[in-house]
This record gives sequence, structure tokens and C-alpha cells, in this order.
Amino acid sequence: KVFGTCESGLDDLFAEEMNRMTNPTMAPYAKDCDCFLKITAKADSVEKAENMCRPVIEHVLERLGDDVFGIDIETVEEAAAELLAGSGRTLAVAEGFTGGFLTERFSEVCRDPSALKTGFVLPSAGSSAAFAEQMAQNIRKSSGADIGLAVGGENNGAFCVALSTEKETFVKEARAG
Repeated sequence: KVFGTCESGLDDLFAEEMNRMTNPTMAPYAKDCDCFLKITAKADSVEKAENMCRPVIEHVLERLGDDVFGIDIETVEEAAAELLAGSGRTLAVAEGFTGGFLTERFSEVCRDPSALKTGFVLPSAGSSAAFAEQMAQNIRKSSGADIGLAVGGENNGAFCVALSTEKETFVKEARAG
């Protein structure tokens, strides 16, 4: 699963490799709010197929780095919920152009209802990194959560995600579509 890169972007990035592949194969797919690379192999056993896929997976991880948020998981919110579940930490969310969709999806998969402190929906929000960073810090501080998550964006597809902890804030700018 990949964050911040659309299906066509993955297709462009890996086109040469995908055109050469016969077994295993790789193809990008878009699903809901996520994008992923499906890597499959035909073999006599699951173990052999997994061994055939392993070098391709390692190559993808090397090329995409931190943009990969999980392997064999359904959604980014499931990955986040799993990380929060065992940590005892709490999350607060501030959303701009997503209209509460992120908070709703996270609350559906979170096994610990106390992990999600609060979620705010802002009527409109910019897509700048500075704006998202400020939103993430403010929601974390005002709610008393351990982690603040903010999403801002515009109708042109530009968006920004920021994650704030007490120690630091991380910001990722991307474009949907």
C-alpha cells in the first residue's frame, strides 16, 4: 500500500519493470482512498510464490521508501489503528477538505475506542504544509491527545497531511488523481 502516489504515478514509475515481467507480475491499482501495487506469482506452492515475489517487493520498498505504509493490509487507517492499539497513545484529527471522512474511516477500524480523542471538520482548509502543520499541532494540544493528525487540501487535488507529536511534526505534500 502506498501513500502520496496515484495509480498512474506508480504505473509511470514502474512501467519498464512491469513490461519486462512475466512471473512474478506487478500492477498498480486504486481502491477508495488508497493505491497499491499488486505483486503476484504462479508457482507450485504458496511458499515458492512468496519467494518469487520477495525480490520484487524489496525493489518496490527501495524505490518508494517511506511512501509504502504497509504490506498485506487493507487501508492506511488499519495500519494506523494497529500501531495505536498496542501503544496506549491517543489520536486527534483535524480535517479540511475531507469532510470527516478520515475520522469516520479510522473510527470504523479502531479496536480501542479511547484511542481516538476527537475529530474536527473545518469548512475549508488550505493545502500548504505550514497550514497542515499548524492544524496538527493545534488539534493535538487542544485535545490533550498524544498525536495530532491534520489534512488540508484544495479542489485541484493538492493536499497536505501533517502528524504532530510532542517532540516533532512530520508533513507530507501530495496530489490526488
